[in-house]
This record gives sequence, C-alpha cells and structure tokens, in this order.
Amino acid sequence: MATLCLNEVIEIEPGSIAEELGIPVGARLLEINGRPIQDRLDYWFLSSADDLQLVMLEGEEEIEYVIEKAFDESLGLVFPDSLMDAAKHCHNHCVFCFIDQLPAGMRQTLYFKDDDSRLSFLQGNFVTLTNLRQSDLQRIVDYGIHPINVSIHSMDSEIRHRMLGNPRSMLIEDQLQFLADHGVKMNAQIVLVPGYNDGPDLEETLRKLTAYHPNLASIGIVPVGLTRFRDRLPQLNGFSKRSAHDIILRIKQFQNDCLKQLETRFAFLADEFYLLADQEVPPAADYEDFVQHENGIGMVRRFLDQFMDAKPISPLTERHFVTGSAFYPILKSLVDQLNIQYNREWKVSRVINNFLGETITVAGLITAKDMIEQVQVEAGETIVLCETMFNTDGLTLDDYSKSDLELAMNCNIEIAANHGQALLKEL
Repeated sequence: MATLCLNEVIEIEPGSIAEELGIPVGARLLEINGRPIQDRLDYWFLSSADDLQLVMLEGEEEIEYVIEKAFDESLGLVFPDSLMDAAKHCHNHCVFCFIDQLPAGMRQTLYFKDDDSRLSFLQGNFVTLTNLRQSDLQRIVDYGIHPINVSIHSMDSEIRHRMLGNPRSMLIEDQLQFLADHGVKMNAQIVLVPGYNDGPDLEETLRKLTAYHPNLASIGIVPVGLTRFRDRLPQLNGFSKRSAHDIILRIKQFQNDCLKQLETRFAFLADEFYLLADQEVPPAADYEDFVQHENGIGMVRRFLDQFMDAKPISPLTERHFVTGSAFYPILKSLVDQLNIQYNREWKVSRVINNFLGETITVAGLITAKDMIEQVQVEAGETIVLCETMFNTDGLTLDDYSKSDLELAMNCNIEIAANHGQALLKEL
C-alpha cells in the first residue's frame, strides 16, 4: 500500500470552502499565496488570510484556486498528520535522557526523541532549540508561535554542553535574547541533576533568566528521573530527603526575591521535591496561574483543593484506588477521611515500580504487570486508575488495554481524570 504524502488531502469537511470548490480527496497542497507549504504552521498562518491563491496538485496537473473568505475561516482540508511534516528528532545526548533509560523490546514510538518547536507550541513539549537555524527562529517570530517551552538546564555554556552533549547547546543565550527581543513568550524548564547544575550553577542560571522576564514567564524545576536501566550511561545520583529539603529552601528564597523585583515568584518546583522532602505542598496562591501544571508542578495542590471543594452526595459504591508511591500517602489520607465520614471501606493500593525501578514513583509510569503482581483484588471488584496510566491509544507502558487489564485481574476498571473532583465522582 502506498504511503500518503503529508500534504495530501485525506478528507474534505462537509459544507466547507474546499467542498464547494470541488477539491478532491487525494490532491496535494503545494502553495498558498506563492509560499510553499512545509508544515501545518505554514498552512494555518497562510490560510487565515482573506484572499488566497491555492496551488493544488491533482493527479499530474497543478490547479490554482482563487478564494475570498472571512479571516480565519477554515478551508476544510484535512491532512494525515498533525504537523504535515515529520517531527524533528532530538540531536542531543543528554546525560539524564529518560528515553535512553528505557529497556529494549517496548513499542517503537516510546523511543522517539522529539525536539520540535512546533510541538512545543501545539502540545506544550519542552525543546532545547539546539536543532533550530536562525531561519527557524525567525519563523517563530513571523508566525507568532508562542508560548515556546524551552529546556534550559543551565545558562553556563560549558555545563549545558556537558549535560546535553551537543555543541549547539552553547548558543542558548543568543537564542533566548533573539526570541525575547522579538516579543516571543516563553516558559523554561530546568532538569536538576545533582553534581551537574544543582549547586551555585542553579543560582546563577536563575539569576540570568530573570533578565528575560516578562517574555520568559516562568521556570519549572524538576528532579532528574532515574530508572534501573542505566547500563553504559553516565553515573548519576538522585535527590535524597535532605537534598530535596535544601532545594526547597533555596528556591523559596529566590521566589521571595523575585516577588519584590518582578512581582512574580517566577520559579516553581515540581511536586516531587515536596513529596520527597515529606513537606506539605505550597498553597494554590504560590503557584500563581499554575502555568507549569502539565510539567508536574502544582498538580498535587490543585488535586487537593478540588477534592476539598467538591461535595460528594450519598456515596455508596465500593471502590479500590490504585496509584504510585509518590501520591499514595496523599490519596490514602483523603480516602481514610471519607471512610470515617461515610462509614465505608474504600481501599487504596500503592504500586512500587519494579519495571523501571523503585525511584520512579509517579502513577503515569506504572506498568500493568506491576499492578497485576502487587494489587490484591477480589473477583468482580471495581478498581479506579488515573488516566495518566494510559496513553492516547488507551495502552499502559507495557501495552495492556483496559480490557486486557480487567481480564488479567478479574475485576472492573474505571479510569478517572487527574483531579480531585473526578475522584469524588468515582465515589
């Protein structure tokens, strides 16, 4: 079977301009207003204009269409890929790369390393900018592609080079300055690796990044994740309870300074630091707009507040909740409160990540096999799993579907959204 071209039309939306013009499925979009179409961003930006000249390849013939339409009115062309182009592969060799720490034999998509500024804009992915030419940076400016989420790690060019393994990583200051000078909105990420960028370098990096505010809106600081599959990889250490506590104190001081100077806390710590240090997560106000929520920053606080704000009504159904080591104490405490309040016996089970290693504690990286081996369920019992345990295809990390898991565990499974109201809804 022939492979579809990424600029080939696979569907025409009913009632659209394209249907009215009779553009056929199978045609290929070549140009809009004399500009070649490289990817989805070209298409979105150029097709939003009022007056358009489209060049379509239909069979062997190039057909031109002249269109007058309302600004931002859709043409109704549907393409086979969200980018209309292959995602840009990462050219770095990061010492902390999580994909390098995956075992062999898993589905192929798990090993793809993207580093694509378009996916940063479309999906919130963090990118290093190391595979961008000056023309790529200019296109970000021209098309208003922002916010862009940038993986910084260090503003010291030598340390960043050592961490990313790519000489182009040393251009970060010039790249950030160019984007900031042209009004591009950004968020930053720092993966904190003990012995690399967690000491004085962290303080210097944070200090330098304040210069890009307000175009740089926030910095998320997350701890390095280490699996048990690190053979032939650099020796790295994770954070202890004490070192996590020290990081919390240092960032709190930096936040206080930024509040005075920038009127924002600017830098925010991943929830794992507080859980590891056995400290209560900060109040919601300290996360400001939860701008880095999807980066694992403020998720616990938002969950707790949603849970407390929700009002359960006559909860009757027995439920058994399953989560990872990090969130287990919090979820167990909440369910224990409900058990007392409603005289129930709802259960919570913790799953230790034997597959990737016990240092990986988040629910989203739990495998079905670890659940099957560790969770004791009664026949026909209903267990509740967080949606983060499944990918967009509905599969766990080890390729179990919901129905596969139900069969293996002889139970019913309900999948809940990752917030406090969803938990009460399940009850």
